Amino acid sequence: MSLTPTEFTKDGVRYRMRALNVIEQLHLNRKIAPLLPPLIPVLMKLVRDRAAEGEENAFNLDVEGLAALALPFANSIADMSNEKAEEIITMCLGTISRYIEQGNAWMPVWIANAKASTYPEFNSLHTALPFVLEVINNALGPFIQGFLSKADTKEPEMKTTL
Repeated sequence: MSLTPTEFTKDGVRYRMRALNVIEQLHLNRKIAPLLPPLIPVLMKLVRDRAAEGEENAFNLDVEGLAALALPFANSIADMSNEKAEEIITMCLGTISRYIEQGNAWMPVWIANAKASTYPEFNSLHTALPFVLEVINNALGPFIQGFLSKADTKEPEMKTTL
């Protein structure tokens, strides 16, 4: 995975997603580990939709299909502590910037210390959740895909004697 920011367009607005560094990936992985069983189908749908639409159209998703798959994930989030859920949202949205044409600059969509968005639409989970899922997919998708592909091949178990 490259640490080069990924640029994309959603609803005619340009965004940039900064890749998580290795420490951020580790912390995100630890926080979402309990969510992985219901999250894997959501991530796999994102990957399939991305492959079908092309990399530049990653957000042109089958929303109804994604929503049906996201329900178990949403239920898992509901069972999560407030602190852990806020940390995941803050970490993920903290990687997203929005392009400002007037200033030819990028502005973060989320201010971590304030726990607030710089854009009103990001105060809606409906708007923010696809961005959060995309960051998770970008950070952990290759790991999960590798894990799933290895799960399909039967490798002999290694036994360790202590």
